Amino acid sequence: MENKNNTWKSRRKMAWFSLISMIIVTFVLIFIPLPIERLKVISEFIVYFYFGVTGIVGSYVGFKAVWKE
Repeated sequence: MENKNNTWKSRRKMAWFSLISMIIVTFVLIFIPLPIERLKVISEFIVYFYFGVTGIVGSYVGFKAVWKE
């Protein structure tokens, strides 16, 4: 039982870290003026980053809802 709790704690930390990093990246993109050329270069990375992070957060929320104990 303790191992399951540690697993869920680790997953929760990972989900929170992912959510906070997504918020930070969003604020950086909105409030720090970046040249258009630089945004064009990193735009593909940003898209993959958002897909990955939302997948982590969404899977944590979904699995937690399914495996209520």
